[in-house]
Amino acid sequence: MGLATAVATIPVVIGGPLSGVLIDWAGARRFSIISDAISGLTVLAIALLSSLSHLPMWGLYLLLIASGVFDTPGQTARTVLLPSLAQKSSLPLERAVGLSSGA
Repeated sequence: MGLATAVATIPVVIGGPLSGVLIDWAGARRFSIISDAISGLTVLAIALLSSLSHLPMWGLYLLLIASGVFDTPGQTARTVLLPSLAQKSSLPLERAVGLSSGA
């Protein structure tokens, strides 16, 4: 379990500094959607392959890495989108930040 946690954390540390570059390249909205889709697919693959007993440990590690690389930039992209979404919904930014953090 500790090794799996380390494998899942290392890509987050690597993906953090790359967040700005990736978001500038793809756009915040697009990258948020891409990162959520990849994260969802990796979670689905882990659940499906595990239930079928076809998930070796190295496969789990690869799926955790794929998910971790995109999670931090995806969270950053959603944070970048928050002020414009709050403005479009006529919601004070402070309330939007609170709702986003609470969710």
